[in-house]
Amino acid sequence: MLLTLRAAHPTATVEQPPQPDEDGYDAYVGAYKAFLDACSPQMRVPALNKKQMDELDRPRDPKRFVKLTEQPDYIKGHKLHDFQIEGINFLRKCVGALLWLSP
Repeated sequence: MLLTLRAAHPTATVEQPPQPDEDGYDAYVGAYKAFLDACSPQMRVPALNKKQMDELDRPRDPKRFVKLTEQPDYIKGHKLHDFQIEGINFLRKCVGALLWLSP
């Protein structure tokens, strides 16, 4: 893996983590745990029946767009940043408008 990383990024460096008796060890452990948590999100996607799927697939009037103001309750274990929620709103609004205009 290290060879692959170096081949893709020849200027990459490999640093040794701080040891338990060194400054920055607690921050390192916290960051590593956060990384591991991020690698295994706890999101549950609800199962939908055919009627619900058809409803989701139908074009929507962009005038009825409801802005997302907080993290959806089905995303557990992680907190979305404000810019991520703004990005979701942007994509939902754009896709909704495109679907409404398509034949």
